[in-house]
Amino acid sequence: MCSISKSLEAITPFVAIECAGVGALVDHEHCRQNLLRRILGTRNFSGQVGELLQARRFPDLILICIGHNNVDWAWRCPQHELDTPEERLPRLSEEFRQNYARELRRLLEGARIQQHRVAIVVYGLINFESYFKGREAAERLQESDTTLYPHLETTYKYFISFNPAYRRNLSRLASMVNEELRAMVEALNREFSKQIEQIQLRYSNALATADLSCAELLHPIDGWHASVEGHNVLADAAFSDLKPSLEFLGIR
Repeated sequence: MCSISKSLEAITPFVAIECAGVGALVDHEHCRQNLLRRILGTRNFSGQVGELLQARRFPDLILICIGHNNVDWAWRCPQHELDTPEERLPRLSEEFRQNYARELRRLLEGARIQQHRVAIVVYGLINFESYFKGREAAERLQESDTTLYPHLETTYKYFISFNPAYRRNLSRLASMVNEELRAMVEALNREFSKQIEQIQLRYSNALATADLSCAELLHPIDGWHASVEGHNVLADAAFSDLKPSLEFLGIR
């Protein structure tokens, strides 16, 4: 967020609002959060959308990047589906799309009644195949020097699907989710076609194509979250695909 803000600041003055939260999920608004997320005060996607809809001024530009916590397919997974996830993965992907589309439609309905143009960018999930190459490089480094990445394995406690045995299917699910996001944006653009002069909705694969295969892009403590360099790579990728949205808003 900070790096994107700095890049935007060089182009135009603006006021930024960040609604993201630790551990946030694309959710059904009536589902009760688990204890950990309640302790953390996590705002899931429905809560984030609600915050935007209640803002004093509706934003001109909305950047949405959420869903990475939803691809932890092994979380609360029955044993038989861990072994054969062929039905589970499409089911999770479809559920994700339904929940995402419902909240995005709420945003679009809010944008429709504004007196100014609104551009919304839906970012696909990161390229997990590339990401896990970086993770594997970090694991090899730790094997030769155990002082590196002291909380490397702590990741598995919070994100079960990061276990090597489950990574391939996590990557598969992320690819399925990105295809659902792309198709969802196309469908919603058809649904809101009469508002094409006022609302621009775009899917961006900028994060899905960013190269995250270097260990240096992962945090030196847990090898899970992005390092400063990793955040910069993602921010640069996200900003590089903003030109059509900025032009729609008259920002050049």
